[in-house]
Amino acid sequence: MLYYFKCQKCLNTSGIFLESELPGDMPTCNHCTKEGGSSKVDKLSTMAFFFGCSDCKGQWMYSAPSTYSDEKANRPDCPTCGHNHSIFFVPLTTDANKAQKRKKAGLLNPARHDVSGSLDIAPDAAVLNLKRRRLDDGFQDEVPTFSVKPVEDDDAKARIDTERAYQKVKRRRQDYDTKFGALSNAQNPKTTTTHPGRVVSLNQYKTLLTHRETVNSTSYPRLSQSAPTVVNAAKIVGRDAVWDYRELGPNSFMRRLCTLLYTIDFGGDSMNPVELQAMWAHGSLFISSNNYSYGLELENSLGTHGTLKALIGQIKIGKTGAGSINSSKRNLKKSHTDRLPDYKAAFVSNTEAAYSEYFQYQWKYIFKQLRASLNCANHELLTITKNGDDYTAWTAPAVAPGRVYLVVPEQGRGTFTKKDIHAEQMFYPILMNLDAAGLLSESSPAFIGGVKTPCRTCYEVLQAASGALGTKLVLPTDASGHYWEASGMHVPGTVFPPAHQTMVFGKPGSDKIFDTEVPPSPTGH
Repeated sequence: MLYYFKCQKCLNTSGIFLESELPGDMPTCNHCTKEGGSSKVDKLSTMAFFFGCSDCKGQWMYSAPSTYSDEKANRPDCPTCGHNHSIFFVPLTTDANKAQKRKKAGLLNPARHDVSGSLDIAPDAAVLNLKRRRLDDGFQDEVPTFSVKPVEDDDAKARIDTERAYQKVKRRRQDYDTKFGALSNAQNPKTTTTHPGRVVSLNQYKTLLTHRETVNSTSYPRLSQSAPTVVNAAKIVGRDAVWDYRELGPNSFMRRLCTLLYTIDFGGDSMNPVELQAMWAHGSLFISSNNYSYGLELENSLGTHGTLKALIGQIKIGKTGAGSINSSKRNLKKSHTDRLPDYKAAFVSNTEAAYSEYFQYQWKYIFKQLRASLNCANHELLTITKNGDDYTAWTAPAVAPGRVYLVVPEQGRGTFTKKDIHAEQMFYPILMNLDAAGLLSESSPAFIGGVKTPCRTCYEVLQAASGALGTKLVLPTDASGHYWEASGMHVPGTVFPPAHQTMVFGKPGSDKIFDTEVPPSPTGH
C-alpha cells in the first residue's frame, strides 16, 4: 500500500510515500497556511498496479487513488497500442490460491518462468520510477504521480512476463473446455477404476479357462500355454471407448509414435516387436521394445534415414501408401489402423498446427521438445545390464540430453531371453539414475507412452517407479493388462489384491482376456 496527503480545503495533494516514509505528525498544507490560514489534511491510501499488454508485450506501472478491483475493471489503455483489448493486471501480492494455479506443473515453461518462489512484487518496485517529492516541498496544484509509467524493475518485469504467459495458457484451456466440455472421469486415462464396463470375476475365469499357472504358490487360470495368466477380475470395456488425453499430451504423442513404429515390418514374425514403448526424460527420447532383434534393426534403420521424421516418412501404410519401408497391421484393430495415415502426416509435417488441439492443452513446452526430437540426428543404442533377476538390480549407463536412445537388454551372457523382459521394465534403471542425479522435477518430469496399456508385470514396475518419483513421473494410465509369468520372474513377491481389475478392450458381451490396446485418441480434437 502507498500513501499520500490531501488538503480538504484546496484539494491539493502531496507526493506518494511508502509506509516506512510517513511522518510521525500530520503535515499541513503549505498553500492554505502561507498567509496564516488554517489547514485540515487527510492521509489517504493508494495502490500501484502493474499491467501488461499481450499484443505489444509492453509492461507498465499504474498508480491511482483507487482500488485494485476498480482499476482492473476500468483497464487503462495500452500506451503503445492505444486500446485496452489485451490488457492484464498483475497485483503487488499474489494470494495462495492464485499462486497455486500459476505453479501447476505443465502450464509454464520452467526454463522461462520461475514460479518456484514467491510471486509477489517487492513494494519498492512500485515507486522505483514514480516522480517522488519530499514532504518539505509542500502540496502541489496537480497530481502528476497518478500516472502510467514504463516498468524499470527487473523482478517486476519477469513477474509481468510470467503473468502474460499464464493468461495465454489459461485462455487456451478455457477455450478448449468450452469447445469440447470438461474432462470426465469416464474418459480420463488416469481414472480407469471409475470407467463403465462389465466385470468378469476371477471365479468366472476359473470356470471358463482350463489351463493353470502357479504364481507365488497359488494356481491361477489362463487361456493357453502362450496366453497371459488371469490373477484377478477383469473389466471389459468396449473397443469404441475414447480416452481424453488433454492433460497427457506427451504420453499421447509417444503412443502415436510407437504405434507407427510398431507397424514396421523388418521381415517375418521374428521381427515382431510384440510391444513398443517410449519415454521422454531429461531432454531425450527413449524407445524400447520386447524384441531385441527388432530394437537393433530399428537403430540400423534410423542410421540409414538419419532422423525419426525421415524414417516415418518412408513407412508404407497399406497397399497404396507411399514409402520404402513395408508395414504390417500386426494385431491392431481397425480403430487403430484407420488413424495411422493421420499420425504419419502429422509427424512428417511436424508443425504445431498439424497435431490435434489437445497437445497444447498442457505440457506445451514438452510437446515442443518432442517435436524437435523427430529431427534429432544423435541416436544410439542404450544397453540395460542385468545384475540379478530382480529388476531393481539392473543398471543403465549415463545418458545425455538431446539424444534418441534405442533401449535394448544386454545380450551374450545368457542374461535375458526373448520373452522374459518387457519394454517398460527397462526404463526403471534409467529413471532411477536420472532422479539420483537430480535431473527430474515436477515441472520437467519423465513421461511414458506406448502402443498398449502395461501388462500386470510392467504395471508393478511402473507403479514402483511412480512411488519413488512421485510427480517427477507422468504415467499414461492407471490401467493394466493381465500377468505374464516369464517377465514376472523379474518382479518377485507380487501381490494380487482381490479388488484389482484388469482393463480389457473387447466386444460387448465378450469374455476375451488378452486385448489390452489403448483406445484411439479423441477424434476431431
